[in-house]
Amino acid sequence: MKTIAGILLVLILAGCATPRDTESKGPPVQVIVYREPSPRDSLFPMLFIIDGHPVFQLQPEEARRFELPPGDHRFGYELGVYNCSTRVRLEPGKTASYRLAQGCVIALEDGS
Repeated sequence: MKTIAGILLVLILAGCATPRDTESKGPPVQVIVYREPSPRDSLFPMLFIIDGHPVFQLQPEEARRFELPPGDHRFGYELGVYNCSTRVRLEPGKTASYRLAQGCVIALEDGS
């Protein structure tokens, strides 16, 4: 029984460690996320999540800039009772800005 459990654990961990194959190849994408202020949730940090992994916390009116490989990703956040996520497609060599707000808003901002 221990052997079977050990084999299953190794298979699960190997699956988690396998790098994701993104659909697009090319230069990294500059990503900016901005948390909008809200009087109802300003005391709580927003936990920003990329592809199922928590990466940092955002305070109201805080922005973060980072790079990701192009292709499909899942952006999300946890804030109080909200646990939101959405699929995003990042185009090679471009900059993508996202606005995060209470009520499960993860919105791509138009650069024009």
